[in-house]
Amino acid sequence: MDPDILLDQLEMIFRARGLTSAHGRVFGALLLAKKPLTQKEISEMTKYSIPAISLALDDLANHGLVRGKKIKVKREKVYTITGDLTKMFRNFIKNVKEEQVEPFLKILSNLPETPGTNKLKEELIRLNKYLTALLNVEVR
Repeated sequence: MDPDILLDQLEMIFRARGLTSAHGRVFGALLLAKKPLTQKEISEMTKYSIPAISLALDDLANHGLVRGKKIKVKREKVYTITGDLTKMFRNFIKNVKEEQVEPFLKILSNLPETPGTNKLKEELIRLNKYLTALLNVEVR
């Protein structure tokens, strides 16, 4: 597979989750790497600036997707992926359910019932059930 195609796909996935293109490309660079990478190496692979790489790495670390490790000899950090793609997608689904669908359902339940709100509420309930079912699938 062409690495640029993979990076493009990861960029779209991360942007759909509300992160930036840099997040997707940084994660993709680490995914493709055969060894841990420094910020400079990630910058060279992605063509993003070191500050953009640093911000993306901090966010990805906060999401539990990457880990940095200080190398004493070089006096710099190297980064690797911590989770797997299944775990990443599962976390995305969980976040969409908990941070977007469920709060929106709560708002709708406090609004007066109209044909429009009832239809939207029904669709969100279906979506919530679907997301719950996805999260209950056991992956081996």
